[in-house]
Amino acid sequence: MQHVRTVTILSGFIMIAAGIAAAVSIFSSDGPGPYTYISIRGQEILIHGRGIYQHMSAEVAVQGIAQDYVTLLLVVPLLAVGLWLTRRGSLVGQIFLAGVLG
Repeated sequence: MQHVRTVTILSGFIMIAAGIAAAVSIFSSDGPGPYTYISIRGQEILIHGRGIYQHMSAEVAVQGIAQDYVTLLLVVPLLAVGLWLTRRGSLVGQIFLAGVLG
């Protein structure tokens, strides 16, 4: 059962790290705010200007923030369920946990 302990420690670390990273990126708001940038080709690009995504275009930043919400509200709880099932000795739980981690 040493492997269950190792899986528990590593999965717990992944859940904590993913939760913190997603929460920080969702709730960070420092920066000058949205602004327009003229690209090298002369196109106007709206830059997000806030938080971790402050140097990205507004369109890309929205996608990153949405992915962070998915990580925080879906992936981390699914990892917890998979870990709980794995610790109970369920083969289905082990496969589920491997799939979520993959």
